[in-house]
Amino acid sequence: MTENIDTGDESLENPKNIESEKLSGEITPSNESDTITPKQEYENMEVHHHAHHDGKKNWKTYFWEFFMLFLAVFCGFLAEYQLEHKIERDREREYIQSMIGDLKNDTLSLGIAIRQNMKQVRGKDNFILLLDKGTWTKAEIATLYNMHWKYVGYTYESLYSKRAINQLMNAGGLRLIHNKLASDNITIYATYCNYVETVQQQSIMNASSKALDYSSSIFNNSFIRFSPDLQLQRLQSGIPALLTTKREVIKSFSFFLEQDKDAIISGTIALKKNKELAEKLLLLLQKEYNIK
Repeated sequence: MTENIDTGDESLENPKNIESEKLSGEITPSNESDTITPKQEYENMEVHHHAHHDGKKNWKTYFWEFFMLFLAVFCGFLAEYQLEHKIERDREREYIQSMIGDLKNDTLSLGIAIRQNMKQVRGKDNFILLLDKGTWTKAEIATLYNMHWKYVGYTYESLYSKRAINQLMNAGGLRLIHNKLASDNITIYATYCNYVETVQQQSIMNASSKALDYSSSIFNNSFIRFSPDLQLQRLQSGIPALLTTKREVIKSFSFFLEQDKDAIISGTIALKKNKELAEKLLLLLQKEYNIK
């Protein structure tokens, strides 16, 4: 009986030891867990990092990103091109409006110049006929002086409104004219204007200068400087007029006067053609651009 009791006491003490052993066994793993925590966290970070790479973009994603970027750039280019195109169209219309205004002025000025030139031609014809008489009364001499004042040394200056032409031809504005028919006719008109201003006008000036220079051997300049009315009064008062009446001198002057007349006739023909070109171009521009 005593042994049984002792055995029972030992068995009562053993559970305490077992509990302490269990407790110590549970605490030990807890300490080990605390010491490896940083490593585990690092490993966990690495595992998370690798998990991010598992969602890589496929070729379709890259294609759509590229397509959207390309579309944005292309639309921007189209918008800029459209704006530039509109600006050029507006400038083109401004040039055409200016050109139409100049052409209207040119047709009026050319018409006046043509009438003045024809008046010069008729006057020179009558002057030559009177010179060819050879002998003149005092009244006819007075008429010769009056004709000299009106019909010798006559020239005409540039008659063109060249504002639009200069801008189009010299400043590169002609490239803005997208209508080829209009552009071609503007070039033709500008070229012919330049021809009239240079070749024809120079020819008239040369012929007129020769006639004027040669006339100084026949006519006294002191009677030519007055106004026509005062000049006619002085000539009719009986003051001598002609410096010479030699036939060969008069003939030579008539020859130079005839050349002067022919140069003006040629210039008038050019002016008439220039007027036709101006009228044709005016109608064309008004029709093509719907501008009155």
